[in-house]
Amino acid sequence: MIHDCMAAAGFKYFEKPVVAESGQPDFPYVVDDVAWARANGYGAGPVAPAVDPAGRYFAGLSREQQDAWRLALVGSGRQLSVELGPGRRLSASSTGCIASARRTLYGDLARWFKARRLTDNLGLLVQDRVRRDPRYLAAMAEWAGCVKGRGYDADDPGELREVVAARNEGLAAPVVRAAEVSATVAEAMCAQSTSLVRTLREVEPGYRAALIAERWSELVGLNGLEQDAVPRANVALGNR
Repeated sequence: MIHDCMAAAGFKYFEKPVVAESGQPDFPYVVDDVAWARANGYGAGPVAPAVDPAGRYFAGLSREQQDAWRLALVGSGRQLSVELGPGRRLSASSTGCIASARRTLYGDLARWFKARRLTDNLGLLVQDRVRRDPRYLAAMAEWAGCVKGRGYDADDPGELREVVAARNEGLAAPVVRAAEVSATVAEAMCAQSTSLVRTLREVEPGYRAALIAERWSELVGLNGLEQDAVPRANVALGNR
């Protein structure tokens, strides 16, 4: 549907290639697997696609055509908006080919946008609440004391990476890699030897359950909107 809309505006549209997963476990708060840390350090990022026809096409457009391509695709303005929490607001345009396709599929675009973005970001919202919990803060302070004993003056894993990056600036890649592995091992060992891992297991499920209960109407509504969209999607695919 987006492709047809863009073609009507005189442009080509390419769906973004699927980026291969790195296989890296998810450590949203702290690396807590010592064996993984010793083998991987900071790990690897996602594998970039080898071919990007969209990028080549876009680069071949003039500056004016690029501006027109963006306007046709994503529209203008921020008519759609959802407040995810303090300092977390997501907005999008209700015009353009993306919005047009979604409106055709889901009917109520504003309702779908709010519910979809809330659902997509549930994990981040849970993490926000966990990181403000006094029990988590106390456990993280205990972890910080542990890593300081191992030579790293950092109050949390994010700051630990900043410390390591500053130390590694200008050094050779093998030296940087070894330093990152050492720091990640310290991060994981301190997560296990302090109360941090246990505290996360105790604290996070309650916040997740509470947030799902708070957002239940949006979650149920999203399911309904997307189920209702299936016949419309089938029609659109049948017209190709």
